[in-house]
Amino acid sequence: MTELLLIVTCCLAAMIPVLCQLKITHQGFSMVKQTNSLVYLLCRTTISFIWLYHGLIPKLLWPHKDEIAMNMTFGLSYDAALAVAQVGGLLEIGMAIILLVFWRQKWPLVATAAAMVGLLIFVTITTPQLLAGAFNPVTTNISVFVLAFTALILHQPTKMTQGSYNKV
Repeated sequence: MTELLLIVTCCLAAMIPVLCQLKITHQGFSMVKQTNSLVYLLCRTTISFIWLYHGLIPKLLWPHKDEIAMNMTFGLSYDAALAVAQVGGLLEIGMAIILLVFWRQKWPLVATAAAMVGLLIFVTITTPQLLAGAFNPVTTNISVFVLAFTALILHQPTKMTQGSYNKV
């Protein structure tokens, strides 16, 4: 199972350079554009919520034993592992904020996709027993990766021209 998961995550990792080059334009009816905008909004805000939740709940407010266990695989004491988890929680909350503040930028989405692959590999190596749980890093990370990928496909950068926004 671990080998299969590593193959899947490596395939996802191979897609990251493609994500960096995405620039897709949408033509057609305004309803399609509105639908695309709604899907983009849902993807981006859902990703932000997931970063916020995973940073706040299992790392800062109620540190989960699995978060601590992953960090203790590096030989850290419980207190040091807890501190690392808390720093990770702050970074995740920061990522949630970045996704919203830099709404027109695609780099936070690319960073999210890359982080999901990297974190899934990390969990697979350090605590593979977590992969068998009902709600586990495989389902969470792949779902967030797909949300980020979808948002990147729908991303429509804008630029300021003579006081108004125009599509690039």
